[in-house]
Amino acid sequence: MTKEEVLSFVSENPVFSLATVDGDRPRVRFMMLYRADADGIIFTTGREKDVNKQMQANPAVELCFSNGDHSKQVRIEGTAGA
Repeated sequence: MTKEEVLSFVSENPVFSLATVDGDRPRVRFMMLYRADADGIIFTTGREKDVNKQMQANPAVELCFSNGDHSKQVRIEGTAGA
């Protein structure tokens, strides 16, 4: 997929799984996309939430977007930033 196709797929399927690390343990939860464009993939969470603390301690994350019938998924690995 091209970058444009990925951004389109992500925007059309805004609920995704976010994987973080808590110490040496993986943590996964569903999140909602705020925006996806050339500047990156943006989502929000509260400052006091565990997911935010996990990304502050270790910004390595993976996002998994899936279409409605789960016949296609896109996994994106990256570094979380503020």
